[in-house]
Amino acid sequence: PNLALVNIQLAGRDDGIALAEELKAMGVPSLFISGQVSRARSAQTFAIGSMPKPYRTTEVVRAVDYLLRRLRGEPTTAPPDGLEVFSGEADGAAPIAA
Repeated sequence: PNLALVNIQLAGRDDGIALAEELKAMGVPSLFISGQVSRARSAQTFAIGSMPKPYRTTEVVRAVDYLLRRLRGEPTTAPPDGLEVFSGEADGAAPIAA
């Protein structure tokens, strides 16, 4: 996958942060989709950004498009409302600070 959308609070006892860490080790960047904004920020080394709940579907689609363009080094427009892009390197890609 080019990008994984990861909820921090997964069903059962699974933790989305641990999943994002595993995905990063496999070279798959993650976008946290969560109402737990502070947890997402504290785990930003494992994801390239965060989109808080509640969100509009159109904004998530725009966020995915924006992040994929950034990862490919393509020109982008302004990030969509609600998207927090974490600074730093995304699995070897250039930094994607918003």
